[in-house]
Amino acid sequence: MRLKRDSQGNYSYQYVADQDNIAKAENDLQKAENDLYNFDKDNYENKLKEAYDVTKEYQEKITALGIEYATATEKRRKQIDEEKRLLDQQYSEYILNLSQETEWGKQNLMESTMMNFTDMMNQEQLDFENMSDAQKEKWLGDMVPSINSGIAEMIGKFSTNPDSFKQIVAEATQAMDNERKTYQEGLAEL
Repeated sequence: MRLKRDSQGNYSYQYVADQDNIAKAENDLQKAENDLYNFDKDNYENKLKEAYDVTKEYQEKITALGIEYATATEKRRKQIDEEKRLLDQQYSEYILNLSQETEWGKQNLMESTMMNFTDMMNQEQLDFENMSDAQKEKWLGDMVPSINSGIAEMIGKFSTNPDSFKQIVAEATQAMDNERKTYQEGLAEL
């Protein structure tokens, strides 16, 4: 604030901005928004990887039990059925929670991407309108990681419909049971 006198001799306070402070604050804001974007991007990618790894681990355990089931005794088959039931229960809850966390991460990433994009457009650092469609697509593709990957689609389905995981597990289990019966019938014929 600065005290100023006008042409009629009246005094008034006039706000005088410190351009250096404003520029520093704008740079700090831009850096914070960029840091948020990078954090959201890393978080989303890590959640996708974790969901993939957990799903793969679950599939490997179920497959191993299915293979063992084919040659197991009746007593062991009952144990395998119980182990499979426990695995289904444990992993379905875990994967559903990961699915929801991944969806939240995806939403956060989209919001921080738009915030970054808007900031860039406002500061005229990027002349988006003069870019070719190929340049726009490349730029947006670089900014936003592939959200339409297979694991991302699977996670999206699980998070919006928790029963879908149970349905997929039930269908996979039924398919394994059918294959196991076919295998046992083939062994019986030999």
